[in-house]
Amino acid sequence: IQEQDPSHPSIVYVNKTYEKMTGYTIDEIKGKSRILFKGDKSDEIVFIRLREAFQTYEPIEFEALNYRKNGDDYWVNISLIPVVNHKGEYTHWISIQRDTTMRKLRELERETLVKDLTRTNQELKQFSFIISHNMLAPLTNLMAILDLIDVAHITDPTTLKLLDGFRTSTYHLNNTLNDLVKILVIKENENIEQSWVSFQDTFKIVQQSVQQKIEDSGAMIHANFSTAPGCNFSQAYMESIFFNLITNSIKYAKKDRKPIIFIYSIENEHYTQLIFEDNGLGFNMTKVQNKIFGLYQKFHNHPDSKGIGLYLVHSQVSSLGGSIEVESEENEGTKFIISFPRQA
Repeated sequence: IQEQDPSHPSIVYVNKTYEKMTGYTIDEIKGKSRILFKGDKSDEIVFIRLREAFQTYEPIEFEALNYRKNGDDYWVNISLIPVVNHKGEYTHWISIQRDTTMRKLRELERETLVKDLTRTNQELKQFSFIISHNMLAPLTNLMAILDLIDVAHITDPTTLKLLDGFRTSTYHLNNTLNDLVKILVIKENENIEQSWVSFQDTFKIVQQSVQQKIEDSGAMIHANFSTAPGCNFSQAYMESIFFNLITNSIKYAKKDRKPIIFIYSIENEHYTQLIFEDNGLGFNMTKVQNKIFGLYQKFHNHPDSKGIGLYLVHSQVSSLGGSIEVESEENEGTKFIISFPRQA
């Protein structure tokens, strides 16, 4: 490109690759300015920046939508560098251009996909909130009616059986709905309040709430948080983590041995880690590795198993920037390692 009008330098030479990219021969574009490649969808801001660069003799790199000789549009990355002669005068510009159409199209497709997924996700969240909200009231009424029915005066076995099935289904639906609400709360509250949480205090709170389960199972729990007494987290989430992992260890204990649970904490340069170990049924990690934190995933036959506890733990940990790993061996036990990022 040779300078004549500083704001619109004219083209003096192009190579064969450029001719192939644009469809113009050197004879067709020699003496023309870059305005030749401007079209209906070209960004005017790009041409304003280009004029400013020409006027100030500043190197510039940008991406623009150009038009070939046949009218097809294409994306191109352009670098322009001014050339100075031995007198210090600006005489030419060198332009290096690369066709970036395929990359740009992939970017645009990805942006469109992300927008569509984001919109769909928001719609699903809204739908879930509406469904859960609209179902809570009638479910509460149904359970209240079931509690008022005096089955002592009902003698017909068929009626009693139907009522029992109705009660079971209603309470199961209520539990499922409550699980859904818990998940929605976690997913929606990205900016949940965090503060310093004591592992020992949290353990005592949860231990008291499940004391009857501990006594009935004969479980022995060994807790030691002297190395790392706590971390910055959500108190409510931490209690949920302790509750789910302790009750899971009791629920999935081996029948021929009492549950033994070790809970302790350690610290390194980047993380405070909380570890839960038990001697329970364990998992075949080869089979369950990619499913263990999935929603409604069940790996052992147990009447109280809902397949939501580990999903909640994983969601609560990851929602606040932490991570959770599992080490397990079938019939030997399981180890959960939860890492909480340390504050700088």
